[in-house]
Amino acid sequence: MKRQNLTYLINGGRSMLALAAIALLLATSPATPAAAPLQVETTVSATQVRLGEALTLSITARGDDLSSLTVVDPVPDEPTLKDLPTTWSVRKITERPSKKDDEVFDTKTFRYELIAFAAGETTVPQARLSLGGVGATTQPLLSAPLAVMVESLLPSNSDPAQLPIKEVADPEAIPLPKALWAGLLFAGLLVLVALVAWLVYHFKRRVIAYVRPPAKPDQIALEELARVEGDHLVEKHLIKEHYSRVSDAVRAYLGAVFGIDAMEQTSTELLGTLAETPEASVVYAEIEGLIAEADLVKFAQLVPESGRCKRALETGRRIVLESRFLLQPPPEVSGPAATPPPDGRARQATGQVRR
Repeated sequence: MKRQNLTYLINGGRSMLALAAIALLLATSPATPAAAPLQVETTVSATQVRLGEALTLSITARGDDLSSLTVVDPVPDEPTLKDLPTTWSVRKITERPSKKDDEVFDTKTFRYELIAFAAGETTVPQARLSLGGVGATTQPLLSAPLAVMVESLLPSNSDPAQLPIKEVADPEAIPLPKALWAGLLFAGLLVLVALVAWLVYHFKRRVIAYVRPPAKPDQIALEELARVEGDHLVEKHLIKEHYSRVSDAVRAYLGAVFGIDAMEQTSTELLGTLAETPEASVVYAEIEGLIAEADLVKFAQLVPESGRCKRALETGRRIVLESRFLLQPPPEVSGPAATPPPDGRARQATGQVRR
């Protein structure tokens, strides 16, 4: 019996020691800090400003986590910074992101630039701050109203009621007239139409360039001679340019007809090549005269009279018209071979030079 009572006493002592140890641990463990309440500090850059002068309002909040802190829309009948009376106007709003000012708390600052439009002692409107935005369940906190003295721009002895106008007009939104909107819309439509027309024009030119067959040498030469005539170079006393362009147009045409590099050959080389080409005999005399006269103008400073200059242009046109048949393909021979001419050379009207 005594042994059993001793066992009970030992077990009870152990239980008491365990409870005491638990109580000691709870007493010595650090307590969890309570959430710090949201604190708001409101300051102004000056308590006395002149009418129309900017005033900086700073609202600094301090708390545990301010990442969701915002300025929410005010409730009715309680004007704040987002529902200003005509006494104040907001010119600029800036917001500094929240940051840790120590190991526990955040700080977040909202800055407003305000302009007063009424003289006398007035109160800076309050800002409504809330954690979580408009839909937050926590009670919003208002910034403290601060008194500011706004000095008038008028002399101290004047009566504002007797003045024909106000010191500073209240800010008003100026709507754009409907005629201006209509004009902007019409101008935009014109720009769009012009852009579409430009795209169609250039696309059409590219399509035509791909589809249209290349111009023939005689057509190119005649068009260039017509441009020379239309530029009235003789009347402008540009004789050398007149002969150069006429000579170049004829040279390019001869090179295409007879398959020679007429633009790079000298006059002597070109005339020698044409002299050996039977097909060129029909216009050889005109070619020789035109090239010789053009060389005299370009290199010997010859200045022919206007009539002679115009005849040189006609000579170039005649060379093209009288030799353009050489560009036609030779007719197909269906019967027996044609008898060669007496000199034994078969004249071919193929437009190619026979060396």
